[in-house]
Amino acid sequence: MGDEERFLRHWVEAQPTLAAYITSCVGDFHEAEDILQEVSLVLHRKFAEYDSARPFIAWALGVARNEILNQRRTRARSFICYQGELMDRVTNTYMELAPMLDDRIKALRHCLGKVEGRSAEALRLRYETDMKPQEISEHMGIRPVAVRVLLSRAREWLRQCVERVLAAQGKLA
Repeated sequence: MGDEERFLRHWVEAQPTLAAYITSCVGDFHEAEDILQEVSLVLHRKFAEYDSARPFIAWALGVARNEILNQRRTRARSFICYQGELMDRVTNTYMELAPMLDDRIKALRHCLGKVEGRSAEALRLRYETDMKPQEISEHMGIRPVAVRVLLSRAREWLRQCVERVLAAQGKLA
C-alpha cells in the first residue's frame, strides 16, 4: 500500500473526530469547515513526517490544534477555546474519546438515513445550512414554535436510535 492510500485510509477514519473537535473549539460551523480543509492539506503535505508508531488521530489532533491557533492569530474573533490550557484539555479529551466518538458518529449517520419528511428537512436546514428556527419556519411555512418542537423530537429520536444501534453492537458506554 502506497503513502497516498495510507494517508487516505487514516484521513477517512480521523475526519469525523477532527471535524467535531474543530467545531467544538471554534463554535462556527463554516469557520470549522475552513479549518478542517486546511488541516487535511497540512496532514497530506506532512504525511511523510508522520510516525506510524503513534496513533494518527493524536498527530492529526495536534495539527488541528495548531491550525485553530493560527486562525485565532489571523482572525482574533473568538475566545471560546483559544486559551492554551483549555485547548490542551479539550485536545486530550478528544484523543481519549476518539474511538467512542467514531462509533457514535457512524451510528448517527445510520440513524440520520432513517429520518424522513419534515423532520429530515428541518434537521438539514438547521445543521447543514445553519438556519435559525425563525428562518426554518419561514422556509417550511410553519410557526417557529413548531420548528423547535420538530427539531427537539427529531433530536430525541436520533439520540434513542443511536443508543439502540450502539447497544446492539455492544458499544454503549
